[in-house]
Amino acid sequence: MKAIVLKFLMTAAILGVILTGICGVAFKITLLISGVLTITAYIFGDLIVFQGVGKDYKRYVHPAQRNAVAAVSDAIIAFFIIWLMIRTQFMSGDILAVSLSSAASIAAGEWFFHKYLDKHVLVFY
Repeated sequence: MKAIVLKFLMTAAILGVILTGICGVAFKITLLISGVLTITAYIFGDLIVFQGVGKDYKRYVHPAQRNAVAAVSDAIIAFFIIWLMIRTQFMSGDILAVSLSSAASIAAGEWFFHKYLDKHVLVFY
């Protein structure tokens, strides 16, 4: 539970700066996007991809490679969720650029979040 709360706080902080601070998206919409993104990215990006790549016993997977794969998958998930949810809110401006910059920023944060997961949450080696 601590990992999910940490992920939500990281995501909300990043999206708060970009979406609310720079683009003027309502804070409640930013929190909604952060919540949906946190749950979706934790299930698919962290539990399935990050943990799944690490369970490949047939070959050695370097932790940095595993982290990179998971961070890229989290960025892709973040891009589509942010783009879709902002688009449904009829935000004016360049939705594509906002979604890309948000996803890239989240991927950078995910790199460190995955290191936390490796040491404190998903211990399976």
